[in-house]
Amino acid sequence: MKKTLKTLMTLGLASVMLFTTAITSFAADYAEDGNRLKLYGQVLQQVAPMDDGSNIFYLAIVDGSDTVTKDDFTPVDSTKSFDEIVMYYDFGDKLRECTYDDVEFYINYRKLYFVSDDEEEQLRNAKRYREMYNSLGQISYVVKTGGDYDVMSFVYICKLPEGKTAADMGEFAEYVVYADGAATSDTSNTTTSTQDTGDWASNETGWWIQFKDGSYLTNSWWQSPYSGLWYYMGADGYMVTNTTIDGYTINADGVWVQ
Repeated sequence: MKKTLKTLMTLGLASVMLFTTAITSFAADYAEDGNRLKLYGQVLQQVAPMDDGSNIFYLAIVDGSDTVTKDDFTPVDSTKSFDEIVMYYDFGDKLRECTYDDVEFYINYRKLYFVSDDEEEQLRNAKRYREMYNSLGQISYVVKTGGDYDVMSFVYICKLPEGKTAADMGEFAEYVVYADGAATSDTSNTTTSTQDTGDWASNETGWWIQFKDGSYLTNSWWQSPYSGLWYYMGADGYMVTNTTIDGYTINADGVWVQ
């Protein structure tokens, strides 16, 4: 069997020593994930690949529930099922709470910001990271097979702390998913609109916004109701990346850089 579970092995303490090698600039050139999942109907957001780009990581911060089950997840590709895609999952009895500091540490660690020449600091960071990911809900699945390694996706799930809202997560609000399926605010009196605003769909070429009637968005901006981030769909309907539209810069993830 190929080294499918390479990443699970490298998450241990010894793996951090590998991070002392040269680090490529982190341009967020994410591998395409044709098995990407939704939680409560909301497309999960990528955190970071490994430094060699061989694996993909997602984080879901659940608002409104202490638990998740496999029935809460659906593939973005409607022709697939959870059981067809997922090779391993473990949600535990109750989701662990993730504070802003927890998420900041997790994301920075994944993006290799905590690489240091100080061996003791590396070991402390690795220990904290290991304790954190061991306590999170987890899903893993193969994205594609080929080359020296299978490309893997890993989903980590935690809970928004009691009394907190997505706004309390600051720049990490995009990772919040809502158990009621709607990105509502605790401080808002507005209700969720029944208007079809479209949702993500994908194939081997890219991502687009598709409506329930089968039509799709073209030459238009689209704001995610889940994260509040803005994206632009080109003339062919696909999300554009690494360009400028109407004077606004769009990064490698397709997000308008404000």
